[in-house]
Amino acid sequence: MLRIGRCLGAGSRSLSIGRRRVLFSNLILVCMSLGFMSTAFSTVLAPVAADLQITLSQAQWLTSGYVLALAALTPLSAFLTSRFPTRRLYIAAVGSYALMSAACAMSGHFGMLLTFRIAQACANALIANVTQVSIMTLFEPSRRGRAMGWFGMTQGAAVLLGPVVGGVLTDALGWRSVFWVVAGVCAMGVIGALWLMKDLVSVSKSRLDVGDFLLSACAMAALLLGLGLIVTAPVLALGVVAAALVLGGWFVRRQLRAQQQGKAPLLKVSLMAGPVFRAGGACSMLVYLVMMGSSAVLPLYAQAVDGLSASQAGLVVLPGALCMAVVAPFAGRWFDRFGMRPLLVVGGALLVVSNLATCWAVFMSPWWAAAVNIIRTAGLAMLQMPLMTWANNSIDKTDLPHGSALITALRNVAGSAGVAVFVSIMEVAGALWGDTAGVAVSYGVMALASGLLFIGLVGRFDRKTDQS
Repeated sequence: MLRIGRCLGAGSRSLSIGRRRVLFSNLILVCMSLGFMSTAFSTVLAPVAADLQITLSQAQWLTSGYVLALAALTPLSAFLTSRFPTRRLYIAAVGSYALMSAACAMSGHFGMLLTFRIAQACANALIANVTQVSIMTLFEPSRRGRAMGWFGMTQGAAVLLGPVVGGVLTDALGWRSVFWVVAGVCAMGVIGALWLMKDLVSVSKSRLDVGDFLLSACAMAALLLGLGLIVTAPVLALGVVAAALVLGGWFVRRQLRAQQQGKAPLLKVSLMAGPVFRAGGACSMLVYLVMMGSSAVLPLYAQAVDGLSASQAGLVVLPGALCMAVVAPFAGRWFDRFGMRPLLVVGGALLVVSNLATCWAVFMSPWWAAAVNIIRTAGLAMLQMPLMTWANNSIDKTDLPHGSALITALRNVAGSAGVAVFVSIMEVAGALWGDTAGVAVSYGVMALASGLLFIGLVGRFDRKTDQS
């Protein structure tokens, strides 16, 4: 178990050891519910469409709109975390998420549900950044790997268990029960935070540049929207992505200019100039590309090819979720002890091998694919939170809100791209050679992408970089 008493950073000296331990548990519990909601909702789209009498294409906007809002608000979360006291900000964000979850559960038509889902995403963006910055502040750099390993265990398990629990709840109690469960967990989180949470991050008196915020929001939303349109409207998607890249370049230029003029940027993109932070961000993008692509393709394969129900398709990913829960805390310990390079080599190799093995496994049964998925999630657990910790250890403590938000934004883009690209590959290859072959080709491309990028990054490692 994590020895919190020896691991705490200077930002939380006023908290007793017992109170810190419960605070850490509170932060993890709330983020577990958010991670669970992010993937559990995929199992309720069909029941929602039937209940609210809408098409599946319309229902998909309940997921797409959530992702777009989450991406648009992520850069702003860095400013808010640096500008307002941690305790007040965290309680307001978690309380809002609980209220919006309850409102979603009571929604009587599509417009109401979509509005409350977008409001949920706004709160989620803030909770994610405040939580990660709080944990990084609670722990000294030499112990952050272990702490983030426990955090990664719960996050990864919640994301992968979402389809399982969501499917069971939907089949037994209806789709609204998923929202009620999350609302209840977040309400408990608010009650705990009222007693436990302290102001952990130093605040500044910087002012929000509304133009920068609108520019970043439009760029992120357009980029994710373009990636989401790749399957249905590829020509339009390319135009939207091109516009997003132009807006993103303009935003980066404004942030760099603000820093040169001595002003506080909305998002400190200059952190990407650091070799360690840049490498950590690139690897994190790859990990989310593979993780979200696989989490989308594997259940689709189980349902479309083998005719499994939503609950059964969720059970296909259950062994992998359990594996991630076991490996993640050990990965944090290994990071603290050995550094990032060994984890990158072993985790990257496991991703390549597991994706190649899935190409063969899908021709047998979904349960063979589920067994190979255990290897994949072991690799993901070795990389997910250690990469975030490694990157943030290389920057100043005052830059943690910006570092966390920047990597989160990059991971959101990569995750959205993973779903869009690999589902598209599966559909195109499936139309040419059959559904099973389409899944195999999709995982083959995942293996190729993983191998090329990891080989390139490991080759550029040196001892100084790994120990930063």
